[in-house]
Amino acid sequence: GAGHGNEWLAGLEADPTYTSAEFCCLLELRNSLSSMFQKTGDIQFADHAEKLTYNGMMGFRSPDGAAITYGKGDNCYVLDGHHHGPHEKEKNVRYKYSPTHSDPAVCCVPNYTRNLPYFLDQMWLKAEDGLVAAMYAPSELNTSLNGSKVNITQDTQYPLGDEITFSVETEDPIPFAIYLRKPVWTERMDINCGSCTQSEVKGFVKVEKKWEAGDQLRVSFHQEVQYHQLANEEAYIQRGPLVYAYPIPHREEVIKQYEGTDYTDYYCYPLNEEYLSVNLPSREEWTFAPSSTSEVSWYGNGPKLTGDNITVVPMGSTVLRRVTFPTGSK
Repeated sequence: GAGHGNEWLAGLEADPTYTSAEFCCLLELRNSLSSMFQKTGDIQFADHAEKLTYNGMMGFRSPDGAAITYGKGDNCYVLDGHHHGPHEKEKNVRYKYSPTHSDPAVCCVPNYTRNLPYFLDQMWLKAEDGLVAAMYAPSELNTSLNGSKVNITQDTQYPLGDEITFSVETEDPIPFAIYLRKPVWTERMDINCGSCTQSEVKGFVKVEKKWEAGDQLRVSFHQEVQYHQLANEEAYIQRGPLVYAYPIPHREEVIKQYEGTDYTDYYCYPLNEEYLSVNLPSREEWTFAPSSTSEVSWYGNGPKLTGDNITVVPMGSTVLRRVTFPTGSK
């Protein structure tokens, strides 16, 4: 869901509980992956960039958007100003929520404001014969092809939903192709585009027609629950682009108040240790529950997976969480 990257990674092996990432590292990695996709056309780089954005990077922010953590692991059982890894036991000011992080370095906070603008900039590319939908999200594209203005709006709840409607507006009727990335995690893409032709090309579904104002292209992703094995003999749960996590109930402790504002620095502590004994059901026993409302948010009404005595939510919707589980519990 995230990655392994901070100032103290030399000689360490990545571990979902004991090693962590700095937010700036994730931003630079995601931007590099997008650049590699642009230069190679290999969809694995776009898959990785989108997965990183919607899981690890979303999972750094506070639910109200007023603070982020400077460093965080995939598994995050406590944020109390310490690393809690066997290789580093000293106090570390990076492990808390803050709107500034002025004590370690003021870099992650402004970089978070660049997160989605950069992502939007990386979402569409041009091909010799049309446009490439590299990554998916609610968005609007304004461009031109062969001297004709083209506007494409993505109306979707993705990644919290499985359907996208592309609404096309053109200055004049114009033939071109739209290349839709077929993510490695989707079982099948159903595409409804009226009088168009479809073909699969190197990880994309190529949709061709003479487009004109009012045309729509509808995509439905068919997703299944997947277990991914890790080198430490644990596994994590993924459905579609989202990694799912067990949300740990927590309390917050304010350690700094910013004068004249409602902004604070604060720690997060688990209310209990039930997360340590959570077991995974078999992959087939999960029940997927989509969002219950048309206005989907990351916090409170997003999709869920429910199994035997366990409910998990998107990693990007969590504060404290458990993402990986022993494979022997499946």
